[in-house]
Amino acid sequence: MSLVLLNIADAVVSQFIVTSGAGTEGNALLIYWVTRREFVLIKAGASIVAAVLLWDLSRRAPKPMLVVTAIIVAIYILIVAWNILVAAGGSIA
Repeated sequence: MSLVLLNIADAVVSQFIVTSGAGTEGNALLIYWVTRREFVLIKAGASIVAAVLLWDLSRRAPKPMLVVTAIIVAIYILIVAWNILVAAGGSIA
């Protein structure tokens, strides 16, 4: 659930940053989609699919998948924090 919520937060903040002109999308695969209305829904759907796949894999290999999931969640925490910093007009200096 955390992974899904972090993905949605990433989508919402990224879309705000790009549409407000505060920044640009760094992921070449998402440049086209980030300004589209359905972007958040697509990201939410994709993150739900990823979460279900991770959950299914965790039933077969619980410990390794817990580590993988924790790493992915940590990365998304950093991404969302960075996006919020950019959206707030802050900088790391």
